[in-house]
Amino acid sequence: MVIQGRGLLEVSEVRFGPLPAEFKIRSSSEILAHVPLNGFEAPLSVINPVGSSRSHSSFIVIASADLSLSAELSPATPSWQTSYRLRSDISSRGPSTLRNGRLTFQLPPGSLVHKTSNSHGACEVVQNTVTCSLVSLPAGETATLELDIHPTYYGRFQATVRLESPLFDPTPEADQLTLPVTISGPPPAIRIDRPSGEPFTVSWPKAAADFVLQTTTNPTAPETWANVEGPFDGDQETNRFRITSPHVLRFFRLLDPLGDPFEVSAP
Repeated sequence: MVIQGRGLLEVSEVRFGPLPAEFKIRSSSEILAHVPLNGFEAPLSVINPVGSSRSHSSFIVIASADLSLSAELSPATPSWQTSYRLRSDISSRGPSTLRNGRLTFQLPPGSLVHKTSNSHGACEVVQNTVTCSLVSLPAGETATLELDIHPTYYGRFQATVRLESPLFDPTPEADQLTLPVTISGPPPAIRIDRPSGEPFTVSWPKAAADFVLQTTTNPTAPETWANVEGPFDGDQETNRFRITSPHVLRFFRLLDPLGDPFEVSAP
C-alpha cells in the first residue's frame, strides 16, 4: 500500500490497526507499506519522533487477480463418433498469484472424455463434467487445458466453462463462457412399423440426442404440431413410441434442438 504525505523521511513505524507493518521510505512524500492481505479492516498510523498521524478511513487490502477465459473446438464442427478437442486458456494479469483455482467443463450429453491435459494441475472426469485444478498461476502466465472428447450423440448442444477463484476478480464476467457445440451426423430417420399382433410403433436413432418427436393429423397446418411426451422405450440404439390409436392417420416429425424439422412420416 502506498502512503502519501509530507515529512515522511523520519518515520520510524507504520501500523495497520494494532499490527506493525513493514515499510520502505521512498521519498519525503511517499512510503510503501506491506499490510496483511484479506485480513481485517483497520486504519493506518504513521509514527515519527514528533508524534503520530492516523488515517481518517479504515482499509482492508484484498488479494486480487484479473483473470480471463477463452475456449475453442478443434475441429470447429465435430463429426459424430469422431473425436474432437476442446481447449481452454486461462490468463492472469495479476497482481496476485492465483492458487487453488478450479475450472469446470460441463460437456454435451454422451461425451466420452478419453484424455485430459492441464499445464497447471490435474483433471477429474465424472460423466459429462470435468473439473480441473489450477495449483498456481502467477501474474503474466497462461494455463492451457485440453480435453479429447468422443461424441456418442449428435445434434446442436452447448458446453459451459466456468472458472472459480478464491481471489477477488475485477472482471468476473470473463470467468464463464458458453460454447455452442454442433456435432454433425446423418439426418435421423423415422421408422414406422407394426410387428405382428402389436400396435404401430415409431422409432428413431437414440444417437440423435435432444431431438423432439412431434405429431399432427394435419401436416399443412404448422400450429397443429405438438410434442409427443412419451413414454418411450427401445434399446441402446433406438427410441420407440407406441401408437395407441392406430386407426387415426397421424404424421410424425423430428425437431433438432434448435427447432428445425428433419423428417415427416406417416403410418
